[in-house]
Order: sequence, then structure tokens, then C-alpha cells
Amino acid sequence: MARKLTQGIDVDRLDQLILDLGVRIRLYKSTLVPSMTSLESMDQDLNDTASSNNMVDFDCVETIALFQQQDLMKQFQIHGTFHIDEILVSFLSGQTLAPFAKIEVLDFKEDFYELVQRQEATSVDQLKYKACEILGVFTYDRATKTTERYHQGADFEVDQNGNIEWLSAHRPADKEIFSIYYQFHPIYRAQKAVHRDRFSQYNNRVQNIKAPKVTVDGKTYVKLPETWVVKRDYLLERPKNAIYDPNE
Repeated sequence: MARKLTQGIDVDRLDQLILDLGVRIRLYKSTLVPSMTSLESMDQDLNDTASSNNMVDFDCVETIALFQQQDLMKQFQIHGTFHIDEILVSFLSGQTLAPFAKIEVLDFKEDFYELVQRQEATSVDQLKYKACEILGVFTYDRATKTTERYHQGADFEVDQNGNIEWLSAHRPADKEIFSIYYQFHPIYRAQKAVHRDRFSQYNNRVQNIKAPKVTVDGKTYVKLPETWVVKRDYLLERPKNAIYDPNE
């Protein structure tokens, strides 16, 4: 009796696992910002405000992705060393990434704080991340050695870009440094592909396959979901606000 060959890998079952256990994300296409004055020297415009971490993020889609933090230790011997805040993430078939693609988690918020210098001639100060909610803003009084707190709804609001917008005269003075504590949606950057070029066939119940497929000469070819190591977006950026000399 002839040995029965497999009908291939059911890509829809892999997608269903992601749909069952994944979370909502925004997935961006990301490319290098062309702010160089020369491809030979790679000199960049130091005042570039068009990019994020030297990347232009565009054409985002809302989709589902499976975060696999619990598998990092098991994958260690196969894929090498993992660093802090690196996570395995699997994406639905048909979603393709390039290195440094931006991934934003939609339904969960995390805490962050930073120091910001109050800008002149504007009521808006820009933050490193797009804030969902600002929990506390503080200035320091050198005379009394105490802090003063400002409150959302009374003194400031979060504007449509996730920055802090001052509402009243009760605000830090121009050029004064304040501390801000807020929540934001976590942002990651794709670092390296674990499973990227996984191509196969699936010839069983071809007409029911929901994933992208190509059929040629009676055989159906599929690309399996990509899995990437992503890292929290901790890369250094040029400050979004002007920095004033405190001794001027």
C-alpha cells in the first residue's frame, strides 16, 4: 500500500490560535526617514521633527497579535540571548514586517514618568509617549523646598496628540522644569525575525482556507504567520521640546 502523504500545514489553525489568545494592536509600516544630506556621509538633519527614532511610521492597521513572554526561556538555546523587555510576538498570516516596524498595544496602559521643560509662547508641552491619562504633575519651589501639584481637568488636559495642554494661569512658569507621571499604550519595535520565511502547502479543503494563498497546477501554497522578537521602544530620541539654558 502506498504511503499516504500529508495534506500540508493548516495555516488557518495557526491564525485561529493567534485570534483566540492574542491582543489588539496597531501595526505600522516603518521606513528610514530620508533626512540625510548625503548617502555617502549619512549626515542627518539634527533638527528633524518628522520621524520617531529616525523612522517614519505609516499606514497602520488594527489587528491581533500573540505575545509569548512565557516562551522566552524555552527559546533561549535555539534563538540566542534575549535582553530585558524583549518579547516573542506572532502575527496573523498576511501581516508582513520589516526590522524596526512599530507595534502599539491598544487595550492596556503602562506607567511612565519624565522631566519636561515648560515651553515659551505655547500652552502645549510635548511628551515622549502619547499619554492616555496624566496622573500627576509637580514643580519644585526652591525657596520653600516643597513641591506643588497640578491636576487634570482643572489645570491641564491631554490633547488629541497625547501631549499636556495647560488650561489656566496655574501652570509652571516658562522654561521651568516639571515632573510628569502618565499612562500610555506600550510601544515596541521589531528587532529580529524568528519565523519569517515559512512557506508551505495546504491541499486539504483548499476552498475553505481564509489565509492568503496561491493555487498553481492544483497545488495551494501558503505563507505561515511571522514571529518576531520585539523590544520596548526605549531607543534615544531627540527632544521634542526646545531645551533652554537655565543659566541664561
